[in-house]
Amino acid sequence: MELVLRNVSKTFRTANGPIKALEDIDFQVDTGEFVCFIGPSGCGKSTVLNIIAGLEKPDPHSTVSIDGSPVEGPGPDRILIFQQDALFPWLNVINNVEFGLKMKKFPNEKVRPLAEEFLRMVHLSRFRNSYIHELSGGMRQRVALARALVVNPKMLLMDEPFSSLDAQTRERLLMLLQTIWSIIGKTIIFVTHNIREAVCLGDRVIVLTASPGRIKREFRIDLPRPRRLGDGRLVETSNLIMGDLKEEIDKVVREEMGDD
Repeated sequence: MELVLRNVSKTFRTANGPIKALEDIDFQVDTGEFVCFIGPSGCGKSTVLNIIAGLEKPDPHSTVSIDGSPVEGPGPDRILIFQQDALFPWLNVINNVEFGLKMKKFPNEKVRPLAEEFLRMVHLSRFRNSYIHELSGGMRQRVALARALVVNPKMLLMDEPFSSLDAQTRERLLMLLQTIWSIIGKTIIFVTHNIREAVCLGDRVIVLTASPGRIKREFRIDLPRPRRLGDGRLVETSNLIMGDLKEEIDKVVREEMGDD
């Protein structure tokens, strides 16, 4: 699957007038790539994901296409995982994972085996009958990942899925996500505020400017996998990217404080 965004802008109409969230975004993602977006708060990172997911319409004259076909709305080829897991609390773990398969009218005799397979992949088989309130935050995100992957999307869109987790749980999930991605080969677009997280995961890291979000710079991450947050070269690369990002964060701070 090839994703292409050309001249993508997004303006929100508000009671206080139009607010331009994105301006002239251009990039391409090839099948199986892992691309991460970072930028200061309010730069439009999540808006990029929502446009790709078909949940937001870009401004006229913007082009968003997948395999040459324009994106005109949500589709089963793209699954969006949010910061909050959005699981169904009245269903247990296995039923949550099965939900998408049942909605797609998957053959009944194959639903449970497939759900079990993906629960094994995220190491949650023994919690198959647990309810969501009985799980930790990291476990809930693993259920959300299994539920997304079991329906075999072509593209996974992830909006800061690990931001609310403690450092140890986050590192475990970063390792798990790298392992799963290496097995399934899905295209992943990942939004985060955490530079080391982006460098740990991405083939490329794209830095967005302060609002309106534009692509400031793209970094190709040529580090061996699996990667850990504390690896020396990963830290060096993160520090390099931080120079670009800090300029944009400083702009946001000056604007909020009313400085010229």
